[in-house]
Amino acid sequence: MALSRFRTGAKVCAIVALMSLAGCGDQPSVLAPTTTQVGRDLVAQSAEINPGTEYAGGPTLTLYNSDFRYTSHSGGYYTDPQTWVELDVVAGEPIAVNWFGRFRGGAHLHSYRWTLDIDDLFDETPRINEATDLSHWSQPNASTTSATVGPFTAGEQHFLYVEVTDTNGFRSLAILHMTVVEAATEEVRRH
Repeated sequence: MALSRFRTGAKVCAIVALMSLAGCGDQPSVLAPTTTQVGRDLVAQSAEINPGTEYAGGPTLTLYNSDFRYTSHSGGYYTDPQTWVELDVVAGEPIAVNWFGRFRGGAHLHSYRWTLDIDDLFDETPRINEATDLSHWSQPNASTTSATVGPFTAGEQHFLYVEVTDTNGFRSLAILHMTVVEAATEEVRRH
């Protein structure tokens, strides 16, 4: 009797499995023929990519200092103003910003780089001087985890761009939009 229950149960499981593969309602069937060609590039994974990372996306970035902390929720290269980190900075004072990346699916850190007020994010012109030519990307380096910029004048706006690249070649970008404000006087701070 137990044997017949098992067989009946197996039949029910097989029917349920076939129905779910065949789809129901508006869902497309996994079993239905398609006109989509699966190319070799979609089947074979590059030997240079760590397993499990093909769809993991880029690393996430955290920017921080004593006044703020921001962590991106997903990796990627986004320049939309809605993705900017907004920060008021005090006129006449330099600002230090630190960062670190978190990596997905077996990837590891390859390098960081940063720039201030670059005209074209994709301009790969090397810096003439690492300490003074801030409007070009710094040299990619795994140990570059901070930058100090400024001081700036009140009313100015500046953009600090930080990029991280992982060992699979995925890149992510964080944009810090700094608005320079006057320092509050002691009288204003007391109220």
